[in-house]
Amino acid sequence: MVLFILFCASTCITPTLLSFSRETPNRFKKELFKSVAPSPTATEIDVEGINMLLRNIGHESDCLSRQEQDTLLDEAVGHHDTRSIPVEKVLQLV
Repeated sequence: MVLFILFCASTCITPTLLSFSRETPNRFKKELFKSVAPSPTATEIDVEGINMLLRNIGHESDCLSRQEQDTLLDEAVGHHDTRSIPVEKVLQLV
């Protein structure tokens, strides 16, 4: 039974997931937010990208309302005129 579980685990887990087990949480967070960034070199993400991330991981019920997005933007960047947050700021808040 143990061999069967080990075989399933070794064939089902991708190398990327295996590498995260040896990485710092910061790298894992960066990879998560890269998935919703407009480009691989983007320095900011749209606040709606946070909701997209939550939907992607199965937490659609935790998506931010427009008012919650505005509050987040006010706290993160001091205004909500632009709807984006610097990635580094998001990482500090998470």
